[in-house]
Amino acid sequence: MFETDETKLRWLSGLKAGDEVVVSSRVQGDTICKVKHRTPMGQIVIAWFISDIVFSARGDERGGSAWNKKRLTEPTPEVRAEIKSAAVRQAAYRIVASAKWETMSTESLVAVARIVKP
Repeated sequence: MFETDETKLRWLSGLKAGDEVVVSSRVQGDTICKVKHRTPMGQIVIAWFISDIVFSARGDERGGSAWNKKRLTEPTPEVRAEIKSAAVRQAAYRIVASAKWETMSTESLVAVARIVKP
């Protein structure tokens, strides 16, 4: 992602309200969020689902669980593509998992079986 800590710090120091960042979390995975504002001390406030998360000027989450500590990274085109792919995969999985197989025609079931057959 970043070649050096200096590169990351330069990127973090340039963040301002409205900029997009990636918040990485063990539980939620990677999510593209917006910078809400910077505090006078340089902390970065991110709009996160229904609340805000505060990060230090170095990009470390302030407070929160040590196990699920969130981190900020740059939303490069590659990272954006990975996030989009994961979302599409998750949506497809939900559709397949909730399918009412017993109501499908034999032809449809055979077509699905051909696709998923190992």
